[in-house]
Amino acid sequence: MSNFGNNIESDSAEGAPTTRSVFRSHPLASASFDTLPTQVAILDGHGEIVYTNEAWREFGEANDIEGDPHTIGSNYLSVTETANDESATTAAEGLKAVLAGEREEFAFDYPCHAPDEKRWFTMRAVGFVHEGERFVLVLHLNVTDQKLAEQRARQHNQELETSNRVGELIRGLTQRLFDADSREQLEQGLCDGLVVEDDLYSFAWTTQRDVNDDGIRPRTFAGDDDGFLDAAGDLSHQTRAESAVGIATSERCVHHELADTAPEDPLSQAVFESGASGYVVVPMAYNETTHGSLIVHTTRNTPFTESERTALGLLGETVGYAITALENRRLLNADSVVELELAVDTSAIVDLSARVDCPVRLDGFVPLASGTAILYLVFSGCDGDRVREEAAAIPAIDRVKAVAERDGKQVFEAIVSEDSAVATLADAGANVTEAVVEEGTGRVVVEVSPETDVREFIATVRGSYPTAELLAKRTVEHPVDARPDVSPLAGLTDRQRSIVEASYHAGYFEWPRDSSGTDIAASFDISPPTFHQHLQVGLGKLLSSVVEDQSA
Repeated sequence: MSNFGNNIESDSAEGAPTTRSVFRSHPLASASFDTLPTQVAILDGHGEIVYTNEAWREFGEANDIEGDPHTIGSNYLSVTETANDESATTAAEGLKAVLAGEREEFAFDYPCHAPDEKRWFTMRAVGFVHEGERFVLVLHLNVTDQKLAEQRARQHNQELETSNRVGELIRGLTQRLFDADSREQLEQGLCDGLVVEDDLYSFAWTTQRDVNDDGIRPRTFAGDDDGFLDAAGDLSHQTRAESAVGIATSERCVHHELADTAPEDPLSQAVFESGASGYVVVPMAYNETTHGSLIVHTTRNTPFTESERTALGLLGETVGYAITALENRRLLNADSVVELELAVDTSAIVDLSARVDCPVRLDGFVPLASGTAILYLVFSGCDGDRVREEAAAIPAIDRVKAVAERDGKQVFEAIVSEDSAVATLADAGANVTEAVVEEGTGRVVVEVSPETDVREFIATVRGSYPTAELLAKRTVEHPVDARPDVSPLAGLTDRQRSIVEASYHAGYFEWPRDSSGTDIAASFDISPPTFHQHLQVGLGKLLSSVVEDQSA
């Protein structure tokens, strides 16, 4: 509704008096009202305007009122009664009650938006008697700042409420993720759990990239898709791969998109045509491994606040970790495994082997933080000084040092970050059993569980090494006594196992020792006492396991 004064046209004839009361002529009254920033008008008993202040007249001029911006002589009540506007009708009813003496005052808020800004006003009508005649003092007070502050407060409260609900939903869902017996069960439970409260999320689905054509294909879904799946199924693999969802999946980022009348890609258009007001793409990733993406739709008016997107991003990391743990558990408990042989022609160690023109064999490795590992490498017939010199020129290799000698060959310890194919494969849930670099190509043999989707596994590897090639795939029996879960090392914590294995590969148990505890502690960036504590506890567990087995 526009401001009532803006709808009132002045109908006083030329030469006619502008008021029939003392309100206009009294200098004190006029000066007092004109200093107020509030728009003020006085109506007589019939609703006719007999006085307006300067703020009223300025508002009329600023809003291009037709006629005299004073509007004196116009009937305010008639204008509000004939206006086809809910706010005007409310004003008319309140004014008539005040004019009739049925109530002393009346007030209500109404919108009065301009083309370039939002505005709200409070109309207040107060009745009074002057010289035996009934009048009404009408004020239009600009309360835009207050309304905007109230809107911000409501929005903030809604966001807090939504964040609390999302947090509670995710906490409950996270507790159930690790109870799944299969990846499909895990992802289906994830989707089902997210749409339990459909006023939060209307539809959820998981997707993975197809290694054959780099497209994306749905795996599991739950909720009301309202035709989205059929529309998405009609799109080509390439179209889906080039969509905002496909790009976010390939770039491993949380992507947020709101409904748009002209979305940039057909897949987003299918989301919005199904009734969604927005969607978010969340990578299901752990370390350097991406297991696909979670896509969540909502129909809320204010979809996906920043804190909400952060919470869903953390959920994606938890899901990625749960999938990795599930794959590792399957690998440990499997009666048979799938052995994959891969060729990798780019990595830090492949580069180092080419620089020194020398074959390299992996003697062992210990994963550290995400994408980082301590590699124990055997160089055949290569000068140690040259190995160190060339390694220093490769950014991904943090440090190389000779740590032991076996069978007349030098063993080097290399700390590799970001560009370790071995660490990437391990992070993807594989057990690396062999790795050799010869003539510019690395050949790596890994074991994965029989349930592993090999296409997705290769796609994950190619995310870091695009030219990686699958050379062979074969099923290998996994005897119970050879499984890692029945090894004495299975009873150690990850840190204890890493310390024990690093100590072995670095020659700590040789006599004389090839590496000291201080040397190995430096590789883990821990103090020597901490190293010895982990080593002592780990060795104690190993000895207990061996002694108990023999006693049994």
